Amino acid sequence: MSTNRVGLHDLAERLPVRCRVEGCGLPVIAKYLCKSHYGLMQIRLYREKHPEYVKRQGRRPKGWYQKLKDTNPEKIKLTLQTAQRWREKLKDDVYQAYGGYECACCGISEKAFLSLDHIEGGGCRERRVGKMGVYSIYSRLRKLGFPPGYQILCMNCNYAKGHGGCPHKKEADGSR
Repeated sequence: MSTNRVGLHDLAERLPVRCRVEGCGLPVIAKYLCKSHYGLMQIRLYREKHPEYVKRQGRRPKGWYQKLKDTNPEKIKLTLQTAQRWREKLKDDVYQAYGGYECACCGISEKAFLSLDHIEGGGCRERRVGKMGVYSIYSRLRKLGFPPGYQILCMNCNYAKGHGGCPHKKEADGSR
């Protein structure tokens, strides 16, 4: 007697093991989505079912910042300065961990021209998937103990790396 039942192993082979969102590629946890995208879907569905929640969240009333600033301007100034010092220290920690304030390709040491580069590429995807800004990435790197795979490059070398290769590398190789 033969049956047309499909075994669990057969079914598992047919199901995708990577997230269905284009460019993600993380392992699936439910509904063909990775943990991040599944969470975003749950939030969207909740907001669709409960529009009153979205209205309650709403925007702050006009002039709230100015009112706060007028009531305690010194506290606002101190908070902004503290946040700025924290960001500068975080950036210093990251740059020192990846070779200091010097381009790994051409040697430029002007702070304003330098940026963190993903050696194997994928920085845009990392920011998009994690919805991260620069300081979120810096914080994550510090939490992970400054993993390999990153370097400090100037903006010119970083741009050129993604568009045909850096001229400094070509000069060093003797080809143009």
